[in-house]
Amino acid sequence: MGLHLDAQNWSVVTVLDSVWIDSLRYVDKGWNWDSLFVLGRSLSLDHPRVNGSTGSFTISHKQPNIIRKLDIVINNPGMRALVKVPKLQFNHRIVHSAKIMEALNQVTLNQPSVDIAFQTVPPDETAGTSSGLQSLLLPAITLEDPYIRLVREDDANKKELASVQGGKVSLEPLHIKNDTVETGGMDVTFNQFSSHQEKFDLVLPRVSIKTGHISFKKDLPLKTILHRL
Repeated sequence: MGLHLDAQNWSVVTVLDSVWIDSLRYVDKGWNWDSLFVLGRSLSLDHPRVNGSTGSFTISHKQPNIIRKLDIVINNPGMRALVKVPKLQFNHRIVHSAKIMEALNQVTLNQPSVDIAFQTVPPDETAGTSSGLQSLLLPAITLEDPYIRLVREDDANKKELASVQGGKVSLEPLHIKNDTVETGGMDVTFNQFSSHQEKFDLVLPRVSIKTGHISFKKDLPLKTILHRL
């Protein structure tokens, strides 16, 4: 069964192979239910700043929740991100169509590849971007065996800032607002870490870090308290 959903600035198209919903009713400007089971594939997501697609997926209150072959592209003023995840698992208590993000409490990405590019955007180009991804709340996230690369793009130049490969990253819930990212903390172990600065390069075979609250904004220093290094 084909399914096409449209909301403000969002469009979702997918194929559903099996759907079971218990006690479906319309409440608080959205659909509410007690439990559900959804088995589907070939989901595509379209938003002015976010595009994504998946392979097969299973969403249930009783069985493991799995999304396979997840690809996401984020284009926000000052930042572009490309995320590829072979397998994503998550826990949830989704019971309302308008309260999906806050119902997620843990997301685990297996072997994700994450490329993030920070870009300098003139003020006149960022004006009037109210349709962009201005604010987003994300649940606690764990990356297992990740590859992460950070670069800075200015005009025709691209400079790698840092990269990691392997290990594990555990992040407390995240709040992304414009070009600022905040989280309650992170616990990180990297098997390979490299950082490229203007006057030196740093390469470490293994890094282990645990922090307190983190606040990060483009072009400003990262602020946190280190509990372990």
